[in-house]
Amino acid sequence: MLPLRVESGGESQSFIVRMHLEDHEWRIDDFGPWEKTDLGIQELLHEPTEMEKNEAAARETLGEIEGALRRYAGVNPRIGYPSTLKALTVGPPDVDPEAWRSLGVLDESFAADPLFKNGYRFQYLLTSVGDGLQSPGQFELIAVPTEFGVTGKTSFYLDYTGTLHMTTENRPANEEDRTIDESVKRVRLVTVD
Repeated sequence: MLPLRVESGGESQSFIVRMHLEDHEWRIDDFGPWEKTDLGIQELLHEPTEMEKNEAAARETLGEIEGALRRYAGVNPRIGYPSTLKALTVGPPDVDPEAWRSLGVLDESFAADPLFKNGYRFQYLLTSVGDGLQSPGQFELIAVPTEFGVTGKTSFYLDYTGTLHMTTENRPANEEDRTIDESVKRVRLVTVD
């Protein structure tokens, strides 16, 4: 938080600027008059709820799976993306198991079908088989709360392009839902000399 005092004509007014550091740049979160009773401390001291933790873990799990899918297809381009997540725990058939483990494979829990982690059910679907060396294929990943409104209130959809979509409706997310980038707007702080 950055307090600012503007003085003009013998009067002064206080403003508060809330910022955070992201990628070595300061980003403005909020700007407005300073109400001395509201320091913004409530948001700073916010402890994530169980649902918020589950939602963050679901996004992280989607990222782990996506990374493993890309490594799998990269190591064995003739196969492309696998037909099940179980393949991501053992590696492609043409690859030395020791070499595959060095790439950071997923643990055996990811072989479960359906996959349940941190209050979410994950579904992987190979939507298009790879065509040799030209394309690894296409896939969809969906994460849905196991109990909507209790374990989570956001469903996620990630496809082969890496675009993450989300919805807070009680249904699986799809490619028509808003993307995470559309959900988070940031203001860049620019200094002028």
